[in-house]
Amino acid sequence: MSSSDSSFWKEVVNSDIDSILNNHTWELVDLPPGNKPLGSKWIFKWKMKTDGTIDKYKARLVVKGFKQKEGLDYFDIYSSVTRITSIRRLIALAAVYGLEIHQIDVKTTFLNGELEEEIYMEQPEGCVVPGKENKVCRLLKSLYGLKQAPKQWHAKFDQTMLANGFKINECDKCVSIKDTPNHQVIVCLYVDDMLIISRDISDINATKRMLERKFDMKDLGVADMILGIRIHRTLQGLALSQSHYIERVLDKFKYMKFGIAKTPLDVNFALQKNEVSQILSDNLAMTRRSKGRQRIDIAKMQNESKLQVTFSKRRAGLFKKVSELCTLCGAEIVIVVFSPGRKVYSFGHPSVELLVDRFLGRNLPPQNNEGRHNHLLVNHRNAGLRELKKKVMDMEEMFRMEKARGESILDIRRANGGWWEAPINALNLSQLQQLMAAMKFLKQDVEKVAQQLQMVTNVGLPFLTFGSALSPTYGARACSTHGLNVGATFANRV
Repeated sequence: MSSSDSSFWKEVVNSDIDSILNNHTWELVDLPPGNKPLGSKWIFKWKMKTDGTIDKYKARLVVKGFKQKEGLDYFDIYSSVTRITSIRRLIALAAVYGLEIHQIDVKTTFLNGELEEEIYMEQPEGCVVPGKENKVCRLLKSLYGLKQAPKQWHAKFDQTMLANGFKINECDKCVSIKDTPNHQVIVCLYVDDMLIISRDISDINATKRMLERKFDMKDLGVADMILGIRIHRTLQGLALSQSHYIERVLDKFKYMKFGIAKTPLDVNFALQKNEVSQILSDNLAMTRRSKGRQRIDIAKMQNESKLQVTFSKRRAGLFKKVSELCTLCGAEIVIVVFSPGRKVYSFGHPSVELLVDRFLGRNLPPQNNEGRHNHLLVNHRNAGLRELKKKVMDMEEMFRMEKARGESILDIRRANGGWWEAPINALNLSQLQQLMAAMKFLKQDVEKVAQQLQMVTNVGLPFLTFGSALSPTYGARACSTHGLNVGATFANRV
């Protein structure tokens, strides 16, 4: 390292390596065939105090988890994080009831989770064991950068808290509560920062000792700052501020160099006395100048052109709504609309005439004993349905017949062996004779059909101009429809 702080960085790197080795995070093994190890890198960071000075140097060995494959190197990666509102409410409870708030920091947070998957990693840079350069690290516990590391850490922490009598809060899974003889102890976890809240300081110390036996932790004493929120203790209680966070934002966008003003207003701006009567009069005048949202009476349009356009648009929408109601609910509706020009527009389901006659009580057969619709109306409804059912049944019958025909053809082909589909060079003498006889019969059938077509259409066909056994021009010279005189017979051409 060439940095001026290299001695500090080397110290934290050695400390992190010692924590990893003492935690038995990995073991050196030969890489199994078919596996590819993950890489790693060192991340260096300063942790700052509220006044902007360096609090401590931090170094983390991070695995290149972006190369992991879901379903192979990891499965579930979800991990809950406490809400900022939960932290604010706990601090408010501490202020109201006079509770103590202490803070501890977990040094190697993600190194405590135990892995369930088999993951291999290359030996870290600068930490290669002499004589074992070809070995790889088989991870036994989590490392920073692994996708499942947060989930495994929270699972380990929850297991520890439950084993020591704590209960997990149902609303926030990162808040644990334990009843003690003196009071209650509340533990709030945010990744590696932890708040311990209780009325009795002995309960807080007992909780710290329990956690230090399980994890490598640093006691920060009375809580001073958590997640950028600074906690001030006053005689009236606790006060929260984020001045440090605001200063960091201003410094990031280069606003810290501006001068501080007592007021953001222009010094030349003339201020006026705040008089209630003047404000009320100004508001009243503004109300008179602006209509704002008011009730509008529904009245007939006076403009004839706008009236016709509005009617055309509303009529289409009205008929669409009626059609949707008929389709969705199966309702029988008829609607009759008269336009401004006294034209009639109607829509009805199943028909306008049927529903109008039904409404007026004209030409309707009496209802049956059950009080349902008469047979005429039922037949009218089901006519289309019966027609569709008939078509479906016909199609099913045709499909069944074609399927049976195809199966019979397949049976014949299986019985005969399908020898005619083989190359002609692979056929024996008997098979060739059968094939020639079948082709002769096929040729005769084709010629019969061709002659029938020629007699109907009175158009000469090219393949009949050479003469055949069934053609009148057999053995004689014939004239082709293409104007060619061919003196050879059909048999000679074959």
